Amino acid sequence: MKCRMLRAACGMLRAACGCLVPDAAVLGAQGLVLGAGVLGAAVLSAQAPVTNAKVDMRSAAQGVDRVVQSVAAANMPAWIGYRLAAAPGARRTCGGNGSRVLLEPPSEFYVLARMEAGEIVRLRSFTPECDIDAGGLPLVWLTDLQPADGVAWLVQMARTSKDINIKRAAMSALARSGDEAATKFFDEILAKK
Repeated sequence: MKCRMLRAACGMLRAACGCLVPDAAVLGAQGLVLGAGVLGAAVLSAQAPVTNAKVDMRSAAQGVDRVVQSVAAANMPAWIGYRLAAAPGARRTCGGNGSRVLLEPPSEFYVLARMEAGEIVRLRSFTPECDIDAGGLPLVWLTDLQPADGVAWLVQMARTSKDINIKRAAMSALARSGDEAATKFFDEILAKK
């Protein structure tokens, strides 16, 4: 009975915050639970939806670019991530793998940039149902982000990156955002053609 209630609570936490609370939070034959650990993981996951990462929460109140520059200055491999609102009807990005079926489109998505040797080497975006594993690398998760700043950073990546894969990933994330600045960016590209 206790296990069933605890699994239901894990499901409610997942639904409430879009996070990944493992069913394995119920441990042992006697149903022992690491309650504080589960709740702590749920709160952390609500802000940084990535597992297997050394999470460092940083304010992006001064802009995404400033945080990216500070991470680049450390010259260590790391991921930088933040969340943005998704356009109504945006598609999911996990390819339908797994047993979880979501009938409604996502309301948000995550942008993740991989830093290596002071440079962005990869850019990815995922919707909340994805299981994201950082491979043990540090993750700098941005808080206090102004959505317009997150979109502006993606526009900058789409315009200035020398790597075509990063440009494409930035454009894909911009299309998912449905933000006015993203629409303006695409209008500019189409006007040049």
